[in-house]
Amino acid sequence: MLYVYIYIGYIGFWFAGGDEDPSRGGGAFAVRRCTLGRMNRFEAAVHRLKAIVPPVAVDLGLTAISEGTVLWGVHASQAVYNNHAAWPWWVWAFGVAVPLPGLLRRRAPFTAWLMTGAVMLLFAFFNNDAANYNHSTEFPFLVVCATVAYLGRTSQFAAAFALSVAGVFVSVREILAKSVITSLTICLAFAFGRLAAKQRQTSLLLAERVREAEQTAGAPAAEAAAAERTRIARDMHDILAHAVSLIVVQAEAGGAVASTSPDKAVKAFDAIGDTGRAAMVQLRRMLGVLREEDDAVALAPQPTIAALPGLIDSVRSAEIEVSLESRGASRPLPPDAEIAVFRTVQESLTNVLKHARASRARVELDWGEDTLAIRIADDGIGPVSERSAPAPGTWTRRSRTRWPPPGGRSSSPA
Repeated sequence: MLYVYIYIGYIGFWFAGGDEDPSRGGGAFAVRRCTLGRMNRFEAAVHRLKAIVPPVAVDLGLTAISEGTVLWGVHASQAVYNNHAAWPWWVWAFGVAVPLPGLLRRRAPFTAWLMTGAVMLLFAFFNNDAANYNHSTEFPFLVVCATVAYLGRTSQFAAAFALSVAGVFVSVREILAKSVITSLTICLAFAFGRLAAKQRQTSLLLAERVREAEQTAGAPAAEAAAAERTRIARDMHDILAHAVSLIVVQAEAGGAVASTSPDKAVKAFDAIGDTGRAAMVQLRRMLGVLREEDDAVALAPQPTIAALPGLIDSVRSAEIEVSLESRGASRPLPPDAEIAVFRTVQESLTNVLKHARASRARVELDWGEDTLAIRIADDGIGPVSERSAPAPGTWTRRSRTRWPPPGGRSSSPA
């Protein structure tokens, strides 16, 4: 029974181990290593050996072991059943032919099992003594049985299992105990192969769940990064649009009065410089945060409601009279709300400068118990035709928003 222990060692070595390619036998091993992250010394040695040994070499080695086992049984049976006389050549031919279908076990496991079983039955039919001496021909058959259980479909596994057990009692006829032992050995081969297949499926499922968990864990980070990019793009648009609008208005005004009122032209050009420097400071602050600089200017806080007077002063320099009115009891807001209020007012005043053709504007902050309403109005006629233009001095609302917005979402200027 030495070959039975050799076979059990083969099952434990090749099917319980394995790599990521299921066709190489034991695809659960590398997946287990990736998902569970631990291996004992034997498993590590198996993995290293399988990484360097090609599948063809393994199949050739198994076929060589099978040939040696079968030919040894044929040779030893001569002394017991043939009075030390040599068996005919066809007996040796059967012995050589039994293990050869095992070379196909990876590409066609069921076909390899069928061919091996057929050759064994013919061998037992023509010379049962040589074929079944000391279970010598069983090793190659056990290999293909385990391969069918591991790589074959469920229907192939069921058919191979039933026919293998039935074939034992047909080919091994002399001793019932010998037939029972052979049947149990074949059942053991099928059980090892099927358990290895279940282990591979479980490990592949675990690996798939790990990949899904990694993707799910990375989704919030990707969403947060996308939201941050959107916020940065919006802030940069607000900063640049407001600064460029002021610079354009001041430049046009300065050029218009340069010859008639030099003092006003100088003030306009000074305002251009102040606006450009303020925009540069805000951009430097934003880019400094992105670069994780330690510069105090770069890491200065974002603008808040307290910075609205300075924003209004910069607009006043463009020859537009802007007033700021606050009603109700003011209170601190969350940082994102403070930034949203400042950007809303900034964007609205930028639109007044660019499109309203106004001389006056008004910013109103209406503090409620749990809300903050922002209204921006001006007396401009806007980019409309004369027929639909409002009467001179009519106040037109340019923006209105509330905090917190209905439904918990931020409101954009109207």
